[in-house]
Amino acid sequence: MLKKRSIAQVFNAEVDSLRGKKQKGERSDIDVELKNLLANVRLDKNEMRCRKDLERRVLRVAESVWPQVRMEIFGSHGSATEHYDSDLDIRLHRTTVPSIACWKMRHALLESGWTRQIETRPRARIPIVCFT
Repeated sequence: MLKKRSIAQVFNAEVDSLRGKKQKGERSDIDVELKNLLANVRLDKNEMRCRKDLERRVLRVAESVWPQVRMEIFGSHGSATEHYDSDLDIRLHRTTVPSIACWKMRHALLESGWTRQIETRPRARIPIVCFT
């Protein structure tokens, strides 16, 4: 019986095969390339600070509509795998019917004055509010 492997296991096996048989502690070309790639796509400290500020602002606005709201960050930002082109996925719990919550959140965000254009998608499988 064949054993299933995760994507991470397959990726690691490929990286190991590209590395070849190097001595312990010796860096291969692929190690250097991966390190350079990660350095270029990761968010810097200022970008991370801005994301955290956005999270706080969204939570404050949501709390003004639903005092008992709970906010959850998920997706790449929630798993600390975000990069410069990642969106910020926020789920609000303890609100109201999702499609109605979408419109209420849009209205509250516009009233907050720190955003001008917001697109709502209340009929999406998972209703969302997009900053445009």
